[in-house]
Amino acid sequence: MKDNIRMLVTFGFMAVLALICSLTAISLQQLHAINESMGKLVEVTNNKTAAANAMRDALHLRSGSLKTMRLHEDLFDRDNEQQRLVRHAAKFRHARDTLVTLGMNEKESAIHAELQQVNTASEVFHDNASALLMKYAPDSVVDSAMEKDTRLQDLMTVKLDELIFIEQE
Repeated sequence: MKDNIRMLVTFGFMAVLALICSLTAISLQQLHAINESMGKLVEVTNNKTAAANAMRDALHLRSGSLKTMRLHEDLFDRDNEQQRLVRHAAKFRHARDTLVTLGMNEKESAIHAELQQVNTASEVFHDNASALLMKYAPDSVVDSAMEKDTRLQDLMTVKLDELIFIEQE
């Protein structure tokens, strides 16, 4: 009888011990999965923030190139700066494409759609100002095109800042 009770208590203790070990193993697996998921989330967020910052930098460089074109009197210098402007625009597109491939939630998609609309309008004024500078158009005409472009670039910067803010939340 004592052996039966002792055996029963031993089996019960072993069952509880096995249950604790299995729960510990399951908890460790879940913790590992959560850590991996958080790591991927942080990486995607950092990549999105980097892409938005690259877009903002390219935007400022593009604007700077347009202003530098205006300072040059020589057509060849203006052409060189225009080529630099085109490279900055390509950097902007590349960063934008990177941002899109990383996926977006509803808020990010809405901001991105607004950003695209403003960018499309800005490109028209930007290209127009660049073409006017290459043709040595009167300063008043160039000023008007550059002013409109600057306002739209500022709006794009605000939208990019919103996107970065959302990513950092």
